[in-house]
Amino acid sequence: MPNADPNHVISISVTKFPQNLLIPAIDNAVSFQVTNQSTKEEHFKFVFEGENLEIEVKPIEFLDEVLFKSGETKAIQLQLEPTKNGFGKLTVNAYWMKLVEYIVNVEKIRDKIPLSKISRILKDKQYFKPSKSDSFNSKDFLITTNKSEVKKIEKQIEEIRTASTVSQVKNHSINVLKSEIEVILKLLAKSYLSIGEFYKALESALQLTNEGEKTELYYNLIRANATLNLENTLQAIKNLNDINKRNLVAKNIALDYIKIDPEQVGKILSIIEEDSARENAILEVISLSLEEDFKLALKFAEFVKDEIVKIKVLFNIIKKLHDNKNSESILTIINQINQIILNSNTIKLSDQNYRNPVYEFFKDTVCIIAELDSPEAADKIITGLSSEELKKIITKDLYNEIYKLVEEKQTKVEPIGEFSQFFLLNTYTSQINREVKDFSLLGGNVSSNILMGNFNFNIALISLFSFNFSIFPIIDRVYSEINYNSKKSISYYIYPSIKDHNQEELNVIQTTLKKFFQPESIKNRVTVFNLDFIPYLGKPSVILSSITDDVNTIKSKLVKKLGDRIDVIIDDDLFKGGKTVESLNSIFYSNNFNIVNLILSYEFINDYDIFKTFIQSLI
Repeated sequence: MPNADPNHVISISVTKFPQNLLIPAIDNAVSFQVTNQSTKEEHFKFVFEGENLEIEVKPIEFLDEVLFKSGETKAIQLQLEPTKNGFGKLTVNAYWMKLVEYIVNVEKIRDKIPLSKISRILKDKQYFKPSKSDSFNSKDFLITTNKSEVKKIEKQIEEIRTASTVSQVKNHSINVLKSEIEVILKLLAKSYLSIGEFYKALESALQLTNEGEKTELYYNLIRANATLNLENTLQAIKNLNDINKRNLVAKNIALDYIKIDPEQVGKILSIIEEDSARENAILEVISLSLEEDFKLALKFAEFVKDEIVKIKVLFNIIKKLHDNKNSESILTIINQINQIILNSNTIKLSDQNYRNPVYEFFKDTVCIIAELDSPEAADKIITGLSSEELKKIITKDLYNEIYKLVEEKQTKVEPIGEFSQFFLLNTYTSQINREVKDFSLLGGNVSSNILMGNFNFNIALISLFSFNFSIFPIIDRVYSEINYNSKKSISYYIYPSIKDHNQEELNVIQTTLKKFFQPESIKNRVTVFNLDFIPYLGKPSVILSSITDDVNTIKSKLVKKLGDRIDVIIDDDLFKGGKTVESLNSIFYSNNFNIVNLILSYEFINDYDIFKTFIQSLI
């Protein structure tokens, strides 16, 4: 059954098809020849489905899409294994996998953002307050001296104090003497500090009578001493009673140590116990260090505990780097900000439906990455997010910066059905003995209703002869159409004898007829036609014989239905003494069966319509 329609891209023909009853463990092969009729190479997809059948496809390449060159022919072989008594349904579908071109708008990642955004983003990222000018210089409190010089200053102060007890000394007033003592005390304090007598320096400062000068000198001496002996100084700061002064001195020393020894800044700030005061001091340290070296500012930013504040600080550092056109370092800090945001346990991007400062920070970092690195790098950040909701929102907000829609020609495979057909095959799997196997291997076949134990038929066509062609297709076709299109039913049994019904074949016939028909189970009346065919007689001809009078009734039905389109002959001598008749009589012996010998000329084989009408007339 070829499919060579020129409107089809593929031609499929059946080159081998089982005419026998399918049983397990024998060669139940179905073969197809497939040709690509296209002028170019094409892909085809074949789908084989089995109902009550297991299917093995050879070669296995036909389990997937198969490429055919123009005009190429390939063979497909299916090996069938029945799984149930009755029938198996084999469905074959072939699809041309047509390649279709179409235009779509495809989302692409930009090569670069269309418009710079970093300056606008950083414009409002100024969180540090301008630093107040500080005129302090530790060198102003350290002088070149020695212990001998200090002794002289001590003696000088003692002498002036003694003289001050007299109302006038060499025309100097008491106020003048006191003023001289103040000046010399300041000198003494600096001298003590310079030779390492820190606490004596502080004691000297406390002897000043002017409270403002006393306080200023006292704390400046502490600050200056930090450049000489930090540990000693920190201990002195801890002993201060005024918390505000203690915090102020510690902060100032930390600022001084940015240039002296940045490694000590953290230790200095740690003596500020109040969180807010310490945080403010850290911010001043970062602000000042940023003027010196952004790496120092980054280091000091680690001291900031509040994550929001730290993010702001890092943006301020980025702003400074942008002014200096240091893009590489900016990207490093941007990634640091993202790590803070995405790994935080306290701040949430989703607050207020993603309309919050933290989300804005994150959106700005992704936008900066798109500009300074590439939109592709920004896309990797987005696609790596665990939250699908966040992905959707930030993609929407930054779509124009990172993505674009491009018209693109694409191809798709469009399966087009080129061939679809199903085949019904009779199957049997129960108790396969030697006779059943020999029956199948010889080409024997039985209608599916018998195999399923359905005996509600009144006609049984039994052919025990072989021909140089198979009679199975035409008999099975008329059986199928009658059984599926009417309430009446027939059955058939075909055994193409090749050894003139010798004892071996008769044994197969008798065993299989009994096994399949189970005559004792049939309760309705059945006419068994012992069917044979003879060569052409010039007109469809029917020869009937029987030991009963049923042949006359049958003849009347045929004449009424077919008229002079056929010749009907009754010849009771034609089958007398035949082995087949004896075998049938020995099996269908009860009164429920009537055996009629039936011979048809080959004209029936070549005219399906008249053959079908003939069978319908018998029912």
